[in-house]
Amino acid sequence: MEQLVRRRYWWFAISLILILPGLYFLLLHPLVTTGQFSVGLRASIDFSGGALWELRFPEQAPGTVSSEVVTTAFAEAGFENAIVQMSAIEVDGVQAAEALVRTARSVKPIRMQRSLRLSRRLLRRSGRFRANAWRVSAPR
Repeated sequence: MEQLVRRRYWWFAISLILILPGLYFLLLHPLVTTGQFSVGLRASIDFSGGALWELRFPEQAPGTVSSEVVTTAFAEAGFENAIVQMSAIEVDGVQAAEALVRTARSVKPIRMQRSLRLSRRLLRRSGRFRANAWRVSAPR
């Protein structure tokens, strides 16, 4: 036991070496990467609430549908501040565009009318699409 107490400053140093990287990633890393000071980790959709849409464009090549087109269609349909992530997926041996869209929690419920308005705008801007998944999450 005396050995542990005698080397307590070494244990303090080891603890500090382990704690400092964690503090950096929680406090300073968001400032360095985004230029905005924010404390803590970004909450995912399960904790902040919102809707998650998975849209597939089977007739479009991965580079033909841009995230700006999808974001504009969502904004025109009443889903402001939608976050769009485009990717490529292979369907029956053919590359197709796919979009993962996260919309913020809304005070207005997502009704069929808003969904139809969104469908018309997406169809007009980017061609035929299919909604593979859609889920609404309330904050915990």
